[in-house]
Amino acid sequence: MLIIDLTIPLSPSVPFTDPSGYIDPPTRVEPWVTIGQSSGAGTSPFHVSHLHLSAHASTHIDAPSHFHAGAPTVSDLPAEALAGRAVVIDLRNAANDLITPLREARGRASAPGATPLLLTPLQWLTPAAVDEVIAWQRPLITFAGEEDADPGFVAVSRLLAAYRWMVTNLDPDNAAQVQDNDLLVVAPLAIAGLEGSSCRVLAIRD
Repeated sequence: MLIIDLTIPLSPSVPFTDPSGYIDPPTRVEPWVTIGQSSGAGTSPFHVSHLHLSAHASTHIDAPSHFHAGAPTVSDLPAEALAGRAVVIDLRNAANDLITPLREARGRASAPGATPLLLTPLQWLTPAAVDEVIAWQRPLITFAGEEDADPGFVAVSRLLAAYRWMVTNLDPDNAAQVQDNDLLVVAPLAIAGLEGSSCRVLAIRD
């Protein structure tokens, strides 16, 4: 069995900044209590960290409610949609014709619950290409690119409006190793009502 970790680890880094001036919360890990530290009337026998981060830090899933008020959240995605056989779509050298490889990939998606994995930045998706992705009728779409590279968030907004949950910011080098029929497993935090969540993403080859 081969396991490919597609996750970019959480670490302190420069947070996302929108041209409008918006800034995401930064990721920070701080000690809350350390082993041997005075705690209450005694001494702490354990170490506990305090984690600060955006729900969209590093590799993460976006729910429709990220851009559309009242839409479904991360916890509304059925658990069975979090695992599916990969259908890899490489558009990195297909800038002049995105539609043909998208349709060919949809034709290969014979396994129930197949999960599209697009090895492309979101800003490459034309409106027609977004329509092709939506036509998959799959609730979960995975991208090796980050949605922050989508100018005006046009593609991401349309995908989320169509009730597609999106996993973005996968490790691009590891994502390029995934093959059709590898089992993709997406594990977001199980917190009710979130519009997004950092997650672990694995590709498993039997």
